[in-house]
Amino acid sequence: MQSFFIAGTDTGVGKTAVAAALFRALQPQHFRYWKPVQTGTPGDDDTITVQQTTKVAPEKLLAPAYRFRAPLSPHLAASLENGAIEPAVLLERASHHTAEGPTVIECAGGLLVPLCPGFLQIDFIEKAQLPVLLVAEDKLGAINHTLLSLEAARSRGINVLGVLLNLSTDFEGNAQSIEEYGRVNVLGRVPKFSSLTEMLSQTKGFFQKIAQTLILQ
Repeated sequence: MQSFFIAGTDTGVGKTAVAAALFRALQPQHFRYWKPVQTGTPGDDDTITVQQTTKVAPEKLLAPAYRFRAPLSPHLAASLENGAIEPAVLLERASHHTAEGPTVIECAGGLLVPLCPGFLQIDFIEKAQLPVLLVAEDKLGAINHTLLSLEAARSRGINVLGVLLNLSTDFEGNAQSIEEYGRVNVLGRVPKFSSLTEMLSQTKGFFQKIAQTLILQ
């Protein structure tokens, strides 16, 4: 199984929780975790969250290429610190990390999030030549958000491994519609839990099955 990106169809869809659960399930295949661009630090640091909740060896977690304090889109957070994200740096590190071993790469939000002027997150994924797993919140609007993300990815020739519906309650119908109209495999629905710790403890078998599905692709 090669490295892959995890992207959300929107902000707040629980992408880090999914990344942590899937990363833990992929440990027998010696995966590492990498969040290339982190905003909102130090209060919000997904690498630390993944380390604390999965309890994996620290060397399995790769340091972000960029960290910014403001909890904003990367290009805006960088500008507030008179900084800039360099596409060449991201691509060089992506090449280096994935050459060393399979890596779960968590995006900073959705596919069309700007990283710097003229360079969107989808540009990074396309140039890195890696597939993507889409995470969507299982709510009203998920069909539209997911289909738009699928269309954007496919227009760039990006392979979509599947869609995972997260934070599901009693809302029905999204999975079937996304599969039908998006021509994509919905890997499953993850219920809404009170905490990430609870989610990880209750879904271990579920994510092990998803990991096996991804390995076979």
